[in-house]
Amino acid sequence: MDDKQIQYYFEMKKRGRLLHLSTEDGRNGILTYFIGNGNPDKYQKREMWSIVNDEPNSDTIYCDQLITDHNRLNAYIGLSMWHNIKRYFKNRYPNIDKIRWVKTNRHTNKEELNG
Repeated sequence: MDDKQIQYYFEMKKRGRLLHLSTEDGRNGILTYFIGNGNPDKYQKREMWSIVNDEPNSDTIYCDQLITDHNRLNAYIGLSMWHNIKRYFKNRYPNIDKIRWVKTNRHTNKEELNG
């Protein structure tokens, strides 16, 4: 990891935009995200490892980086972990109703939280 990446993760943690993911049997990962108002270009066209400010009256979570320990068993827990992440976002940010993944085709990266 280079200095820019290290700064990115420390700043995201400081802003409360870094989730530590773990399972009961010790597998780990992290997820970083932004909160915005449905303007994907702001997040998808920014420079990699740069941080943008949250937008007021936001309704969308933009997942930026997902890093895991690459354990082959992660595929089996992925769906249950994803449900836990969605529940966390719903409880912490009641106005949020969509999740988008940054740096993917914007026509296929939207998921409704109620889905």
